Amino acid sequence: MARVIYDGKAIIPAPLVTINKNYVKSGDGTKLGVLYNLTLTGTLLPFRGSPSGTFTSPEDAFWILSGEPPDETFGDNNTAFSSLVKKEEAIRDLFSDEGRLLEIYAGSSPAIIRCNPRIVSITFAEGQWVDRKDYTIVLEADWIFIAGLATDVEDDLEVELINSGSEQWTFDEKIGLSGTVYEVSHTVTAQGILGYDETGIPFSGAGETPGGESWKHAKRWCDNRIVGVISSDVMYSVLGISGLVGGAYIKNTNLTNYNGDYSVIERWVVSPSTFFIEKSFTINKNNIGLVDVNYEGKITGLAEGESTGGPNAIINAKSAIPTNAQAKSETEAFLGALLEGFILGTTPTQKNISINNTAGTVNFSFSWSTDEFSEGEYTRTCEANLAFDATAGSYNLSLSCDIRGNGETSEERIENARSGVMDETESRDKAIELVGDGIPSGVVISDEFSSKTMAVNETQGSIRFSYSWKNTVEGLENFELTIDTQLPHQVVAIIPIPGRVGGPILQDMETTTQEVVTATLTSLNNETKPDNATIIGIIEDAIGFVGTWLLQDDRENYSPTSKKYTRTRSYIVD
Repeated sequence: MARVIYDGKAIIPAPLVTINKNYVKSGDGTKLGVLYNLTLTGTLLPFRGSPSGTFTSPEDAFWILSGEPPDETFGDNNTAFSSLVKKEEAIRDLFSDEGRLLEIYAGSSPAIIRCNPRIVSITFAEGQWVDRKDYTIVLEADWIFIAGLATDVEDDLEVELINSGSEQWTFDEKIGLSGTVYEVSHTVTAQGILGYDETGIPFSGAGETPGGESWKHAKRWCDNRIVGVISSDVMYSVLGISGLVGGAYIKNTNLTNYNGDYSVIERWVVSPSTFFIEKSFTINKNNIGLVDVNYEGKITGLAEGESTGGPNAIINAKSAIPTNAQAKSETEAFLGALLEGFILGTTPTQKNISINNTAGTVNFSFSWSTDEFSEGEYTRTCEANLAFDATAGSYNLSLSCDIRGNGETSEERIENARSGVMDETESRDKAIELVGDGIPSGVVISDEFSSKTMAVNETQGSIRFSYSWKNTVEGLENFELTIDTQLPHQVVAIIPIPGRVGGPILQDMETTTQEVVTATLTSLNNETKPDNATIIGIIEDAIGFVGTWLLQDDRENYSPTSKKYTRTRSYIVD
């Protein structure tokens, strides 16, 4: 007599059993595993079989002895309906725990079929539920035992316990780099499923940590395909080349515990050599002829099998740092005609190198900054300024220049810097050229400088010098003239009287005062005291006398230090 027992509890009458074997495959048809679908199709009868319809607890509803249980007392339809409802409850309770032992017997012999399945679904067919209740239970297992022999020997594959898996390679070419460079990604993903061993414990495969979680099966499948190097067969098939150096290795892992998902992404940067360089060249010119030239780069070191920042990758990156001569040659070749004849110095104005051990990269920059190249021996930048002193009434022109000598040694740099120092005449011409239209019309800058400074930094090989000049005035063009006129007025005698309450006695003298004209001329920035006749001529021409006049007072003041001249003349006019 056929029997179906789950978790040691018999289902009577025994349901019909259907077993289907399905292969789990990847997208290309590769077998990843086997899945067995088991379907139990049976009928529950009132007052008969197992489970019982009159149990107190669902755990006590099933027959656990040999043979069959005796029939229960038959009753009316209402009692039959209640019995079937309780039997349904018992079936649901029995199959609420998955991974228990399922045994199928053909007779009294040992079980022909055994497995520890997962529960997929329990379905009770519609009906009147007074004389019978049909049900369908769907189970699935990753392997079963038939006549004591495990079915995993039927196929030449290892049970992986995964529902799906994929493996993908991508090759992205990086544009704008020195040489052929690719970013390579290797993505392996899988979704694991829960499986049970013969004892009903979640199955843990070889190499997995105990626990039997589904994601651990997915991890095992992915890890077997993640080896940290790029498949040469895949590389040759995609790119037509092999043997590229792979470096800057990064590995990312993602896990979704309750979904059983696990994925690993490997990334490399590959190149034909042990490094690659990202380069940029710029040149900037302003309206006063200042030129800035820059060469910047980032070197990524590569070493086969090393992760980002590995010791050999760093060594390879450092080996590719350009020398001063290489940087000069590359910059001139790249910018070409844009330099417009300017010659880069053999030594850059500024050079910076930074090493990032974590990223396995080296950043470098070379800069040349100048407004005039002297065969590449030095770089010189100059700034001019024109200021007006309102107090002194004079203009002040100044020039400041920084010279940085080029060369490998400090002695060579300072010697080249000295060759870029301009003399007094060259400096004055340079200052006037830089200021340009800023000098007002009629203002003449003196040939003689008013001050000069120089500072030398021997260690850096640099020199800073400055000049300043004042303007000169010719022909008393820079002067100010004021004329003050005291007009005639009535003459009144004021006679004080002692004790007079009303104050002094005022008496009209019946006459008037003379007209007095006072002229003051002020001139600034005079190298020498102005000519006397010239000054008098300017004053008297400005007054424009009509009639008779007499000189009442004449004074002058001149300061050789401030170059300021003042002349005051007073006249009595008849």
